[in-house]
Amino acid sequence: MNSNNLFSRLYVGIIGVLVIGICTIYSVQFVLLFLLIWIFCAVELCRILSLLENNACSSHRKLTWIISSFLLFLFIIAVNIFSHSYPTIPFATPRLLQSLSTIGFVFLFTGWILSIYHLFFMQKGKTPLYSAVMYLALPFTSIILIRVFYGWESIALLFIGNWSMDVFSYVFGMTWGKHKIAPTISPKKSWEGFIGGVIGSMVCFLFFHWAVISYPITFFTLIFSILLPIISFFGDLMQSKIKRLVPIKDSGTILQGHGGIWDRFDGMIFYVVGFSVYLFFIVP
Repeated sequence: MNSNNLFSRLYVGIIGVLVIGICTIYSVQFVLLFLLIWIFCAVELCRILSLLENNACSSHRKLTWIISSFLLFLFIIAVNIFSHSYPTIPFATPRLLQSLSTIGFVFLFTGWILSIYHLFFMQKGKTPLYSAVMYLALPFTSIILIRVFYGWESIALLFIGNWSMDVFSYVFGMTWGKHKIAPTISPKKSWEGFIGGVIGSMVCFLFFHWAVISYPITFFTLIFSILLPIISFFGDLMQSKIKRLVPIKDSGTILQGHGGIWDRFDGMIFYVVGFSVYLFFIVP
């Protein structure tokens, strides 16, 4: 990597961290920012899948994706608000609504897993629309809900855990990486980088959790501090496989030195789903 490209990556990265960090403090700005990021990711994914199908990513298809994603977003929001509104609903009890919310989350999570399966093992011209919509809708809706109901501290914990995985993976991989994990999908990813990233992410996650987060560290916190960066890695790997089918290097060109918006949130898309499971089902 030449010095100009490295400077561009650092410059854009610092600006991105500052923008997200500032918006994290204010819930409305955060919601608007991630709705915008969601749209950019949807457009980039639409373009890539259209290249795989040898079709143009028409404005009609982009609009269909955005509308479908927005409707699913409203549905998930409605389910979540319903689960928090038992005092105003006749004959509803916290246990009943908790059970319904759990069923709704399991239903959505199952749909998301199926979307991952279809995208990872897809064949040209056979990519269901719901797969791409669900793949982005559940993670981005979850991150918005986490900010609204759990505050900026939980969002900061999410970003620290995910970004530290990226940083430590890069450092360990560039310094000691020799044994490749999936050379045909992502030639630069090594076992040394992966292990270093998981350990670095776990340490940063637990330290920030201990220093800032109000809910206590438990055995399950330790387990998820290890599982979440592993899940994030598979998100990165899946995106690499999709791009290699085209083949293209980056999902877009909007971020100088980084590629597209989706390139920066490939691991985050997986990480936030696992983090949501931790918050919704593990945290007391």
